[in-house]
Amino acid sequence: HMQTMGVRKYVLRLYEYLDCSDVAFITALMYLDRIQAANNNNRLTLLNLHRLFATAVLVAIKYHDDEHFSNEYYAQVFGMKGLEEINELEALFLSLMDFRVGVSEKEYYFYKMHLMQSQMEIPTHTSFEPCTSPVACSAA
Repeated sequence: HMQTMGVRKYVLRLYEYLDCSDVAFITALMYLDRIQAANNNNRLTLLNLHRLFATAVLVAIKYHDDEHFSNEYYAQVFGMKGLEEINELEALFLSLMDFRVGVSEKEYYFYKMHLMQSQMEIPTHTSFEPCTSPVACSAA
């Protein structure tokens, strides 16, 4: 089961098997922040992180990339039970996002720069602690 896989290893697995743009991964993080900002009850935890991030990546791929795989393939890569689960998660995710999947260039570059700066500052052995936004992460 994918939840037993560490976050870093899971993200590397997705990166290896999805053959998608880096933009999709950055956009997925933006989507997660949007969901948390919209409702404080929507929290990233170690119990939901894999599925939420995978679903965010799926939506970002479909929005940004010209080509993508079937949801059956994504369900396999994500470690989900099958097509029904991934379709339900995608619909729920889009609903939580109020179907606003567009990203401005300014917002995208803000996240990209934050991620690049964070990568330089954080040792690779640091344990994962979810943040509510790039601003909150940099304040930690």
